[in-house]
Amino acid sequence: VLQVRALLQLGRIDEAKSLMADPPSHDIAFLSARSGPMDLLWAQVHLIEGDLPGAMMALRAAIEGLEYWNQTTQLAIALAEAEYAISRVGTPEEADDLHERFEALPFPGLYHDYRRALVLRTAARAIRTSDPSYLSELRRMLAEAEEDGAAAIVVLIRLLLFRHFDEIEPEELC
Repeated sequence: VLQVRALLQLGRIDEAKSLMADPPSHDIAFLSARSGPMDLLWAQVHLIEGDLPGAMMALRAAIEGLEYWNQTTQLAIALAEAEYAISRVGTPEEADDLHERFEALPFPGLYHDYRRALVLRTAARAIRTSDPSYLSELRRMLAEAEEDGAAAIVVLIRLLLFRHFDEIEPEELC
């Protein structure tokens, strides 16, 4: 899973797809426990390739698998990514359901993924509701991330602010 994730971050999509298609084991327990994380990675592949319906199908499968196997750390990011995607193309009811399911999760252990999930959820709410408090929350998260030196979170927030809220800050984006 980590190798596939690294390949995706490097833009080596075909290699990542090849690794995901050829499991290292055919043990049923291994394949079952691996299904949620792999579906989450397939969702990322589909998003990179611009296949939103495929991404949504994979996200729904990831949520189901991660929930079943109680993999809450990865479930948090799957729910957040699904809420963000649905806020762009789905119904408010679907997004609200995902939002509530995220709220019911225990606080997960992987801080960076949890923080990314919070950013995506806040952006999804801001897009969907146009409530200025969510935009203020994104800016607060940006200031915290800059103070902490969390470069990946800073870039994510700046891109979301640029893409969805027309906040153009060229020097900061660079």
